[in-house]
Amino acid sequence: MENGKTGFRDLDGNIVIKAIYESAEMFSENHSAVEIDGKWGLINENGKYVIEPQFDFLGGLHNGLVSFRQNELIGFLDVSGKVIIEPKFHWVDEFSEELCVVSTDWKTDEPRLYGYIDTTGTLVVDFKYQHALKFENGIGKVELNNLWGAVDKNGKEVIEIKHKYISEF
Repeated sequence: MENGKTGFRDLDGNIVIKAIYESAEMFSENHSAVEIDGKWGLINENGKYVIEPQFDFLGGLHNGLVSFRQNELIGFLDVSGKVIIEPKFHWVDEFSEELCVVSTDWKTDEPRLYGYIDTTGTLVVDFKYQHALKFENGIGKVELNNLWGAVDKNGKEVIEIKHKYISEF
């Protein structure tokens, strides 16, 4: 941070990208989402735009996809800026192991529910959980009726949903 702006240093502490951004995501897959003049774009490790600032928000790059917000809905772009998954989600996590936690609209009277999509945007684990965490080591931790368990990438329960807490695997 310098004068209220964000930039980047290398591991030795040398400034490699000047502090010109209002906000920035951490580098992931050699790219960072950055905000300038109220719009978000994507830069590479040299500070060059690969996606010009034009979005209300960009998330971090994971599994080759970066989330973007348009008209209050979220979709995903590739690093060239091509829309891969149209904006249709109300909340998303980041992709992990080629799946991403997504949720239903929290602005309705209905309870917010979570499920998982693949990198094409196809819902592969239905919206039925009170909470869901990104996939790690082939499983996703899920909460249902205030109890925790885990599912595989097909939504099959691999750890029975009966635990008050669930730890790291």
